[in-house]
Amino acid sequence: INFKAVNIEKGIFNISNEYSFTNLNQFNVVYKIVNDGKIIEEDNIVIDLEPKLNKDIYIDFDLEQKGLY
Repeated sequence: INFKAVNIEKGIFNISNEYSFTNLNQFNVVYKIVNDGKIIEEDNIVIDLEPKLNKDIYIDFDLEQKGLY
């Protein structure tokens, strides 16, 4: 499974399913937004993606707070 930021300011990420036989909906995906070492947002998402495919997903989060992400 590969994750790549497409446009981090807009929350767009590309996910690639490198498995040959497993849909990614079989996994519990957790993301965390960390600012200056503190978790400011955390959530679970289900990604329905067939083997050997990729797609862009949108994660709604706020980068308004100053600091190092």
